[in-house]
Amino acid sequence: METSQHTHPGTPHAAAEYRTMQKIVTDRLRSAILSGQLGPGDRLQQDELASQLQVSRMPIREALRILASEGLVELRPHRGAVVVNLRTEDIAEIFEIRAMLEGRAAELAAPRLSDVTLARLRQIHAEMARIGQDEERWLVLNRDFHTIIYPASGWPRLCALIDAQRNVVQPYLRASLALLNRPSSAHDEHCQILAAAEARDGKWLARLTVEHLRLTAQGLIAYLSSGRRAAGPDGDVAPTADPRPGLSRDGTAALPGAGTPGGGAHRPESLEQTSPATTSAG
Repeated sequence: METSQHTHPGTPHAAAEYRTMQKIVTDRLRSAILSGQLGPGDRLQQDELASQLQVSRMPIREALRILASEGLVELRPHRGAVVVNLRTEDIAEIFEIRAMLEGRAAELAAPRLSDVTLARLRQIHAEMARIGQDEERWLVLNRDFHTIIYPASGWPRLCALIDAQRNVVQPYLRASLALLNRPSSAHDEHCQILAAAEARDGKWLARLTVEHLRLTAQGLIAYLSSGRRAAGPDGDVAPTADPRPGLSRDGTAALPGAGTPGGGAHRPESLEQTSPATTSAG
């Protein structure tokens, strides 16, 4: 799709093109946040992002509003937009919300799980046990393992709420995965979850799901409080790893190799291959 900085939703054709371009910009920024290319506290300057993505400021502004509504971006008066920087109290709250939502989804889904879904669940679980230290692959499989269960609840809005809360904490889970050794500790928990799913026991599956999330939260909060993260004066926590590619020296966001959002030649490979559905650890 060819885009222009002067695209404006004035005609039906232009409106459709603008909506497509806005979705591409939103998806690109969301993927950069969820993959860790844009980290907690990073400033998102509209002019720079518009220049990098070769669009006007309008789709950038709308994308930031959407991401703010999803809890991924904070719009600060007189300071612009920044990637949300969560405090440990925020992490605890989000995981309790997830426990309530995912426990309910698991309970509703269990008696309705199909043989096909259970077979896929066993396949994912077996592959997770085989992949060893491949953390990227484990992250993909871990998300699949949990999210394949919930649609059987028949409540798509509940599933959407779960995805939104999962995404907010995803960058923190990703950063802490290796140090927490979560793939190893989660294996036994996943074995029990699989057994409850195979039994189609809603109460059991709900209880195990809640326990699994709370254990993940405990480990993550301990990690964030351990000194491997630098705490700001307001109690925010942010990664202390080496600067990520795609950040300028002053900490503002930059998308590596960013070109036309709908174009193929200049689209950064790292962003093109990153999807919100590929990285989660809890």
